[in-house]
Amino acid sequence: MVATTRRLTLLAAAMAAYALLFVSWLALRPFGKTSVEAMSDLGMVVPAAAGAGLAFLAAARSTGRVRAAWFFIAAALASWSFAEMTWSTYELFLGQETPFPSIADV
Repeated sequence: MVATTRRLTLLAAAMAAYALLFVSWLALRPFGKTSVEAMSDLGMVVPAAAGAGLAFLAAARSTGRVRAAWFFIAAALASWSFAEMTWSTYELFLGQETPFPSIADV
């Protein structure tokens, strides 16, 4: 039980540190507009992908209807992560405005 509590505390601290870094970067604009756009786009991929991974882990450790619920949550978070990556690809790497509707909206 102590090991689980320690892991959850470390995970919560890492998430809080990431959120602080993300908000600070957007507020302070340390390297100009381009870095803010990159952080704004790519910075949203990390929590979506991390959430999907943790939800898939929870699904693997569960059984029955709870497993199915965690799987659907994980699939939704993975879809969000894919959409964020697609959006970032359009804006940052292709230099195009993201079309609407696009593959990110599927």
